[in-house]
Amino acid sequence: MLQESLPKDKFFGELLAQFENCSNIEPFANFRKIAWDSFVQRGLPDKKNKAFQYLPLHALYSERLFSPLKTANIDKDRLAAHIAEESRHSCLLFVNGALRLDLSDLTALPKQVVVQPLEKGFFSYKSFLQQRIDKLLRDEEDPFALLNAALQTQGCFFYVPPKTILAHPVQCLHLISGAQGQLPCFNLRAHLVIGAHSQMELTSKTVLLEENQRFFGTSCWDAAVEEGAKLTCLPIFTEEKESWHFDYFHATLKKDSQLKTVSCSEGGRSIRQNYHVTLAGENSAADLQGLWLLDGHRQCHTHVFIDHLAPHTRSMQCFKGVLNEAGQSSFEGKIYVQRDAQKTEAYQLNHNLLIGEGAIANSCPNLEIFADDVKASHGSTVAHLDAAQLFYMQARGIDPAKAKSLLVAGFCRTVLDQIPIVSVRKEIEKLLQAYEGKI
Repeated sequence: MLQESLPKDKFFGELLAQFENCSNIEPFANFRKIAWDSFVQRGLPDKKNKAFQYLPLHALYSERLFSPLKTANIDKDRLAAHIAEESRHSCLLFVNGALRLDLSDLTALPKQVVVQPLEKGFFSYKSFLQQRIDKLLRDEEDPFALLNAALQTQGCFFYVPPKTILAHPVQCLHLISGAQGQLPCFNLRAHLVIGAHSQMELTSKTVLLEENQRFFGTSCWDAAVEEGAKLTCLPIFTEEKESWHFDYFHATLKKDSQLKTVSCSEGGRSIRQNYHVTLAGENSAADLQGLWLLDGHRQCHTHVFIDHLAPHTRSMQCFKGVLNEAGQSSFEGKIYVQRDAQKTEAYQLNHNLLIGEGAIANSCPNLEIFADDVKASHGSTVAHLDAAQLFYMQARGIDPAKAKSLLVAGFCRTVLDQIPIVSVRKEIEKLLQAYEGKI
C-alpha cells in the first residue's frame, strides 16, 4: 500500500501548489474553492474506481514533477498548416489552455455571435453561467473534471444567438508549447450556448509545437443546446504517445434540439474521453460516434452517460476501435431512461478489431430503464480480422497487407462517413492510411 500511496501523494502535492497559485483569481475564486474541496473529498482515483480501472494511473502518479504551461509567443505563420480550409476565418485559438483572441480569426462569424474570455462572459451573462457552473460542480463526480474547474485560469464563453446559422464551421485549435523533457499541465475550459433554432459545427484538435512534447491536460466542453438548435462536434486527438489527456464533454438538450459528435483518437499514454449528455426536452436527439486507432502502447478510454429525462427522445452511440501491437482501450457506456421518458429510443454499439497479439479491448455497455414504453438495445464485439475474408481476398490475387488494409478501412468507413466537414474527413482518412501502413 505504501508504494501505491507515495506517488499519489506527490502528485496531489503538485496539484495543490497549482491550486494555490490560481485560487484567488477572480471572478471564479469561489467556484475554484468549491471544485477543489469536492476534488479533495473524492480524492485521486485508483483501480478500485470502476470508471478508471483500466487506466495506468500509477504510472501517471509516478511522473516527475510538472508545472503549469504559461502563455507562449506564437508565430502566426506556423498556424496555417493546422487550420481547416473551411475555418480559415472562423478559427478560435487556445495556447496552453488559455484563450487567445489576438491569434484567433473570427471574421466569418455573424456579428451577433459572442466570443469572450470566460471571465468577461461571466459578468455579461452571470445569471446563466452561475446557474450552469453551480449545477456542473454539484453533479460532478469525476475527480479530473473537478480539477479542471479548480485549476483553469482563462476559459472561453461562446454564444450563438437564436435563429443564427453559422455558414462556416468553427475550429478550436489548441496549441501546446513548452520545454521538452517536462510534463507540463494545462486546463482548457469552454462554455457554449447554442440559441433556439440556431446551427453550429465545431471541430477541435490539439497541436504540439515542439517535437516529443509531453503533457498532462484536462479539457472541459459544456454545451447548452436550446430548443430546436443543432450542434455538431468533431474532436480529433492526435497527440504525443506519452501524453495524458482527460477530455470532458457535457451537453444539455432542450425540446427538438439535436447533437451529433464524431471523434477520432490516436491515443496516447492515456487518453480518456468522457461524455455526459442529458436529453432534457421532448423530441431531442443525440448521435455519438467515435473511432480510435491505436498502436504501440497507446491507450484510449471512453466513458459515455446518456440521460433520457423527457419523452420521445432518441440517442444513438456507435464507437469503434482498431488496436495494433499492444494498444489498449476500454469503453463503458450507460443509457439511463428515467420514468417519465416514455417512447424513448436508445441504442448503443461498441465494436473492436484486434490486429496485434498484445492488443486489449475492454467493453462494458449497459442500460438502466425505468420507463415501460421504450425501444433500447446495446451490443459489443471484440474480434480479430476474419481469416475467411482474408483468404478470399488473397485467393483473388490481393496482397496480404493490402487485404488487411481493405478490411480495416471497411471497418472504419461507417464512422468516417458521418463526418460532414470535408477537410476534417480527409485529415482522418490520412491518419487511417498511415495507420494501415503499420499493420
